[in-house]
Amino acid sequence: MVLMALGVIFILGGCLSGIPASQFTMTGTVTFVELEGGFYGIIGENNEKYDPIDLPAQYQVDGLRVKFTGRIRDDMASIHMWGKIIEIIGIEDASTGIQGRIFLGPMCPTLQSDIDCPDQPYPATIDILNRSSLEIAEAKSDDKGIFEYLCLPGSYTLMPRSPNRFIRAGEQTVNVKNGEFTEVTVLFDSRIR
Repeated sequence: MVLMALGVIFILGGCLSGIPASQFTMTGTVTFVELEGGFYGIIGENNEKYDPIDLPAQYQVDGLRVKFTGRIRDDMASIHMWGKIIEIIGIEDASTGIQGRIFLGPMCPTLQSDIDCPDQPYPATIDILNRSSLEIAEAKSDDKGIFEYLCLPGSYTLMPRSPNRFIRAGEQTVNVKNGEFTEVTVLFDSRIR
C-alpha cells in the first residue's frame, strides 16, 4: 500500500513538474487568424506568434495592442498549428498611454551656427504624477532616449529626473485620450552656451 502511494506521488509529481515555468512579459497585437474556423492569436513585438489558450473575451479584438504576461505551454497541443501555445497569466490594454523621446541639448555653443550639432538622445527617468500630484509610476528611457508608459485616459504630469544633478528639464502636463498614444519630447538643458 505504501509503495502504491509512493508510486502515485511519483507519477503525479512527474506530471506536475513537466509543466514549463517559462514565463515572460511583452507587448503585442491581437490578430484574428482565419484558420480552423477562426481564432484570436497575438503577434508579439518580437514578431513571434502566440496562440493563447485562455484569451479573455474583452481582448478578442483584431488589431488591439496589449501588454501580456504568458507562460509557454510546450506540454499542450492545438489544432490551430499557429504559433507557440501560451497560458495568459495577465493582460492589459496597451492602446492608450504616453510615448516620448528624451534629448540633451544644445550640444554646441550657439555662436557656432554653421556647424550641424543636433540634440542627442539622453537616458533618464520620468516620474509620472496623477492629477492629485501623487507619483504613480516612473518610466526609464532606453539608450535612444525612448520611453513608454501605458495608462488610462486622463491628465498626467511628467517630472524629468536626470542622472546628472546639474542637467535639468522642466515638468510637462500631458492629456492622454482613449485609444491613443500621446507623443511628448523632453529636452534636458546641457548648459552649453
